[in-house]
Amino acid sequence: MTEQFPGCYEAHANLGYAKLMNYIELLEPDDFKDLNIGQIVTGCYYNNSNSINSMIRGSDLELWWEAIGELKLSLQIKDAQPLVNPI
Repeated sequence: MTEQFPGCYEAHANLGYAKLMNYIELLEPDDFKDLNIGQIVTGCYYNNSNSINSMIRGSDLELWWEAIGELKLSLQIKDAQPLVNPI
């Protein structure tokens, strides 16, 4: 979607949010301690299959920065999006 419609800020916002959710899903409880953060609030999504959870865990900083990049690009296309930048 972002390749076919690069000016579609909603597509970049949704892709960034999806990547951010994927990043958070990969984190282990100790990762939250290492990041020195408490509870986080996210959208809802289905859990992964229990049979693959152990194979997909761990921090993925590349995925984090991809998510941030998409969210920033969305804001460059259209600023003041409450769901992307609520501040």
